[in-house]
Amino acid sequence: MAMTFERISEGPDLHDGAAHIKRLSFPVSRVLQLLKEEKSYDKVRATNPRLEDQDIDEALLYGASLIQQDSSLTAEEKAEINGLHSLAVAVFLWLVMVLIASLIAVMIVLPNTRGWTSQLHVIVICVAAGTLGSAVSALISVLERVADGWELRSGKKWPISEKLFRFNKRMALFFVARPFLGSVMGLLIYTGMVGGYLIATTKTTHENFTAEGLAFFAALGGVFAKTFLEKLRNTFESLFGKK
Repeated sequence: MAMTFERISEGPDLHDGAAHIKRLSFPVSRVLQLLKEEKSYDKVRATNPRLEDQDIDEALLYGASLIQQDSSLTAEEKAEINGLHSLAVAVFLWLVMVLIASLIAVMIVLPNTRGWTSQLHVIVICVAAGTLGSAVSALISVLERVADGWELRSGKKWPISEKLFRFNKRMALFFVARPFLGSVMGLLIYTGMVGGYLIATTKTTHENFTAEGLAFFAALGGVFAKTFLEKLRNTFESLFGKK
């Protein structure tokens, strides 16, 4: 049976989801670290007078519960973790390949945009740069989740710790498709800037912008694709009204 803690809370709003003493918003990990350094309750309280003995007691119980849960993996769960590890490696390699391919595309097409002889070159550079930015963002997200651990089909997280966001099977398809969201963002950046919707211009053609400038904004659009979509939605709602 899972232990309940009256003085300890977990949530994404404080300390990146780390467990903390409710009334103080004081991280449990810090309590345990202080106890390790000071060796006694009295010295811990002297360093942090707001802490009470009951806070330290529950912090110790919480740490013990993590150790107990961490060592209770079944054979099926261990096999599932091995499968998640293999899946994470596959997703990582896919994202690296997409990143390299889009980077090569940018490096090949960008020098050929001098003089702007082809509008197609401009579109390709924006799509490639958007893909590159989104692939970088997805790669960082995958590495962070894998570093924090795994989430099993049952919802169990391993290793048990204060981290909330783990790599799981449901997210794999999203990570695989995420670079193509950057491709769409790159095309939207091109359309929005050249069309004069994002930056007002007196003459709305691709010749108003440098290839490097469009590639820069397209890459940023790929990195911050989710935020960019939210901004576009807010802009659309302010222009045309919210239903």
